[in-house]
Amino acid sequence: MKIAIIGGGGVGGYIAAMLSEILEVDLITKSMDKIFIKQDGKIKEYFPNIIKQPPKNKIYDIVIFATKSFVLKEYIDLIKENIDKDTIILPLLNGIEPYIQLKKSFPNSKVLKGAIYIISNKKAKN
Repeated sequence: MKIAIIGGGGVGGYIAAMLSEILEVDLITKSMDKIFIKQDGKIKEYFPNIIKQPPKNKIYDIVIFATKSFVLKEYIDLIKENIDKDTIILPLLNGIEPYIQLKKSFPNSKVLKGAIYIISNKKAKN
């Protein structure tokens, strides 16, 4: 299964880290190069494939959008060649507008309505 997570903030980074333990995941982001998560007082490094651009000629089975709404269009344009009619798209952004925008951008793909309730944040590099 080919999975892409778009956005390397607190939500996208966390989802990519957790899924990378059991699946191969491409984390498409311009803002990070490693993922460390502190749980139960311990810090662990996770290993999704962190890239700035999706590979050419790769069609994803699942694409999870976890960006800020104001850059959604930019990432839609970046990954549109990697999505086909069988791709499942899951937006995890605030509000209903991202779902509507993704549905219009990918009318032949299955766009789900998504929500996530986690507490996470991304710390700046020291």
